[in-house]
Order: sequence, then C-alpha cells, then structure tokens
Amino acid sequence: MNELHEKFADAGLVVVGVSDESEELLQEYIEKKGVRFGIIRAPGAMDAYGGRGYPSFFSIGPDGTILSTPAQRIPSDDFIENALRDVQLAPEMPAGHAFDALRTAWEKEDFERVSRELERGLQTAGEDAETLAGYTTLKQRFDAMCRSAEQRVERLGAGPDYFRSQAQLEAIADRFKGLPPAAAAKAMLDRFDDDAKIRKEIRAGRDLQRLLGRFDPSRIAQARKLREQLAKFRESCEGTYAAERATEIIASLATH
Repeated sequence: MNELHEKFADAGLVVVGVSDESEELLQEYIEKKGVRFGIIRAPGAMDAYGGRGYPSFFSIGPDGTILSTPAQRIPSDDFIENALRDVQLAPEMPAGHAFDALRTAWEKEDFERVSRELERGLQTAGEDAETLAGYTTLKQRFDAMCRSAEQRVERLGAGPDYFRSQAQLEAIADRFKGLPPAAAAKAMLDRFDDDAKIRKEIRAGRDLQRLLGRFDPSRIAQARKLREQLAKFRESCEGTYAAERATEIIASLATH
C-alpha cells in the first residue's frame, strides 16, 4: 500500500485508508506496517461503499462518484490515466478582493455562479489591465473545463457500462446546472431512457451491484455462493456488459 500511495501521489491522486477497527488495532497496524499514507476511522464506511473484505479499493472522483468497484481491485495504469482526464482542480486565483466572490464560488463548485462572476468581472474590469488579464485567463480555464465535461458526456454515452454512466451523467447535470455540460448530460440521459437496450443494460448493472452487496467474498462459504449466484446472473443477463463483468468477477474469486 505504501508503494501504491507513492505511485498515485506522482499522478496527483490521493490514497486514503479507511478503517472501522478500534483505535488500538489501527495504531498497531500503522506501526507494524510502517504506513506512510493517511488512515481515518469511519465505522460503517465499508457497508456504505459496498466493500466486502479487506482490502477493498475504491476510486472516487472529485464529485464523489465511485469510479471503480471493489472487484476491480487496484486500478490499472490505464484506468488512472483515463480518470485523470476528467479531473479539474480549482485554479489558483490572483490576489485581491476583486476575485473573492469568484474564488468562493469556484471552491464550492457552484459553476453556474462561477460563470456569472466571470462575466461580471470581465465587464467591470475596465482599464485595469491586471484584473482584466486575470479574469480572461480564468474564463479560458473555465471554458476549457466545460468543454472537457461535454467531452466526458460523449464518452459516457458510448458505454459500455451504462449503469455507472447514468450515475456520472446525473452528477454532471447537477454539478454544471444551468450550463452547456448539464444540458448535454440531460440530453444523453434522455437518450438512455429512449433506448430499450440501454435500459436493459442499466437494470442489469443495478442488479449486479445489489448481488455483489449481498455477499462477503472474503469468507470462503460466501465466496462460493457468490460465484454460484453470479453464474446464474450471467445466464439471465447474457449479452450485457454486466454479464461480462460477472464473468470477470467469477474468475477473480476463483483465484482467492
């Protein structure tokens, strides 16, 4: 895990350990393993995120969306690279009270207000070249972020995991409310609703998630039952992406 922490830090990602063990056991683990990454106690976190067994790995986007499931284990380099394409950190703001309202809106990810503050700043900067340059640069940064979000909508719309795509599109629609990315996300969600095949994929993905949440694969007996149920699920949802995922999970369980 220390190696994973260092690898992810180089990519600009944060590794956080979460434990629902007692403080005594947690401190013993930290000292024994020489842990160099942060660990917090959060009773119930495993259940909240659907973790089954230790360790479980979750990749969580800036908007709180879970990007990978525990069954995927440690994310691959390709997964990390793709995830980083969608990360947009708040830019460093120029000093001065002229940017206070914009700074607050951006930190809160109130992007509709960010758009208004940028337009207001550009209009009121007047002949103040430094302030005008600051707002111009930030407007370019914001426009690029919106374009990136719209491109992400297109990628999500291409599938194949329409169940997770739906959740991420809903997050984009909420995050960029009143702006073009939200309109694009809503249009894509409407397309999902109108497509019977995609609706089937979403139902299958939801059913798979529920199935995985019923078992603890760290226990031999439950892992065996989970494999049996996944095999049945695969047959009932043949031809779907969720069925392919079930096949991958069955294979991973067979190695444990």
